[in-house]
Amino acid sequence: MYVSRLTNLHMHVYCVSHMCVHVRVLLSSTASGVHISVHSALPTSAGLGSSAAFATCLVTSLLIGFGHISPRPQPDDGDAGIVRLTESDLRLINGWSFVVEKIIHGRPSGIDNSISTYGLDH
Repeated sequence: MYVSRLTNLHMHVYCVSHMCVHVRVLLSSTASGVHISVHSALPTSAGLGSSAAFATCLVTSLLIGFGHISPRPQPDDGDAGIVRLTESDLRLINGWSFVVEKIIHGRPSGIDNSISTYGLDH
């Protein structure tokens, strides 16, 4: 089955499966399995970078879950949900997000995953 023939849902499932294999094999994780549930209101096929947002969230979750990056709470920010990642963490997230984007789109520019990883003011 070619990726270009997959529906958006199938494409996301394919990417999740592919990323789990890559993270497990290439990063030598000791985790034995993973369950991922995605609920999103991001519109698909609208040119808004929703696949890159999905990829970045997925990659970040897998890297944190398998212990390859360790976010630290932002000190004195007043918002307990904000964490800080190192430049090295962000490069790792961005690189893997680009891999997912390549699976989905074939030849992405890398802009959407970079914005999803670093934000606009990085």
